Amino acid sequence: MATVQSVSGSPSSPPAPSRLLRHLDDRLLAQGHVVIALDVRTVPAEALLGADSRHPAVVEAAELFARADGVVVATPPRLPVPQAADPGRGGQHGLEIVMALCRSFEMHREPVGERIVATVVLADDPVGDESGNQVC
Repeated sequence: MATVQSVSGSPSSPPAPSRLLRHLDDRLLAQGHVVIALDVRTVPAEALLGADSRHPAVVEAAELFARADGVVVATPPRLPVPQAADPGRGGQHGLEIVMALCRSFEMHREPVGERIVATVVLADDPVGDESGNQVC
């Protein structure tokens, strides 16, 4: 069965998107899938705001994404907006994590929510440019 990375990107507590995500996790587990949960509020703000890709929490998050066959991200029902650096801010770092780990990031408003597309380059599958140079 598939391994699914389940990401809670909601800053509120208790977050409705996270409750829905836990319900989806339970359904996936019942079907025999492996679910790896990540709550972005557990990643230290200083690692994200400082773009510290070597911080243990960021490295661990990247490793979790690399193990996943698919990713489900639950966020509030509005388009995410990157926030200004604020080391004192508690939570609300989901977009910063995704953007730090992705090669490209797009978001579009849809009739019933949003569509977010993030391109992740895995360490064992490097992508090169047209001349064969490794991009990531």
